[in-house]
Amino acid sequence: MHHKCVMAMAVIAAGILAALATDSPAEPMLPRKPATGDDVISLAGIQQFGVTVAPFQPFLREIGMSAEPVRRRCIDLLEEAGYQVVKGNDQPYLSVAVRASTNPKLDIAIHAYSLETKFLQPIELDRLARTLEVPTYATSAYGISETKNLSAHLGMLVDARIKAFIQVLQQAEDFVNAEEADPHAR
Repeated sequence: MHHKCVMAMAVIAAGILAALATDSPAEPMLPRKPATGDDVISLAGIQQFGVTVAPFQPFLREIGMSAEPVRRRCIDLLEEAGYQVVKGNDQPYLSVAVRASTNPKLDIAIHAYSLETKFLQPIELDRLARTLEVPTYATSAYGISETKNLSAHLGMLVDARIKAFIQVLQQAEDFVNAEEADPHAR
């Protein structure tokens, strides 16, 4: 029994030594700053852009829903946060698409719905010698709702996704500003 205890302690000690040996003693063990992805960084410096909302599906229009109130809500939230929403073909723009579906075999009208947001920017692609409209940031969200609550649920989802997009815009700006303040942080 004594021999097994000594062996177990030896294995534990070897494991601790191996773990310590894998880290360089010359480098302090500090938490690393989380990496900011290129999709977020691509949004830095953006202060004005367009907003489009894809036309709603026929059955959404049949229950009284339309893209225009969603577009207006997006614009209101963005402008409240200090961004300028502009029109024009040469501008980056936020594209919003709402989709919903239902199963007609169910006794109750329940819809699965989604909201997709994409930020598209004109990007110069050297190898093709042309400018392309490329989504540089995209998110989506999903939910399920009864018909009577669908408009309210989509409204809450639009608010949440646009507010999250505003936070990402601010995060991109903060990241680039921090890099400019400390060029060695890259």
